[in-house]
Amino acid sequence: PRAAARLRSANLFAHGRTKMALTRKELKGHDLAEYLNRARFWFDENRDRIVWFGLPLKTFILYVAGGVVAIAILAGGYTLWYKPKQDEKRRSEFESIFFALVNQEGAEHPDPEAFRGVANQAAAFSKTWSGTPAAAHALIVRGNALMASGEFDAAIEAYRGVVRSYPKEFFAPFAQYRIGIVMEEKNDFDGALTAYQELQKRWPGHFLVPQAKISEGMVHELKGEMDAARVAYEAVEDGFPESPWSRKAEERLVRLRGGATITK
Repeated sequence: PRAAARLRSANLFAHGRTKMALTRKELKGHDLAEYLNRARFWFDENRDRIVWFGLPLKTFILYVAGGVVAIAILAGGYTLWYKPKQDEKRRSEFESIFFALVNQEGAEHPDPEAFRGVANQAAAFSKTWSGTPAAAHALIVRGNALMASGEFDAAIEAYRGVVRSYPKEFFAPFAQYRIGIVMEEKNDFDGALTAYQELQKRWPGHFLVPQAKISEGMVHELKGEMDAARVAYEAVEDGFPESPWSRKAEERLVRLRGGATITK
């Protein structure tokens, strides 16, 4: 009896394993397909009653499709028509301001009021086209115009606006260098040194670095700090031997050895 009972248990266990295996197989095959077919049938029967965002499904799909088409049309219009028009407008406006500055700089008798007018136009342009490389360039133009009219502090602020708002733009290192030049014009030699050193620190690989180092050395000369000037010139010779500024550094070192220094 015990042997028969154990045999019956074994048979039941084997039968259960077989049913479990068949159930999994059916789920992966026929049962799953049947389930999906039923779901598709229900969806087909009830699609008119399904509501998305308060709309029947068909209406919702039409709205979405229409929105996608409208977006595509707008994107194409922006790329093919609006953006080129805006680019041309921006270029035309900037060229007008830029050449107004160039004409004043080349005039026999430059007009300070004309420079101020250029500066104001450049400021308005930089606001209108804020966030673009042209806006950064316009601030450079504004700084140059203000410097030409003798408004040094306002010029420095314009250049700082480039460095502050457009640090990754092409014009940022040039603006930083111009800060040093204006500081020299103000006889603020410590401020000039700070500006030149900041350029070297923030843009160490820029081609203006050896020029800024030369300017740093010349400011040290103006301050009577000959040892510091010599260190700056030697740094250009050693660090940038292929740069045209290396020859300038060599010339300054020769003059320093001969006792000839820069005076303001």
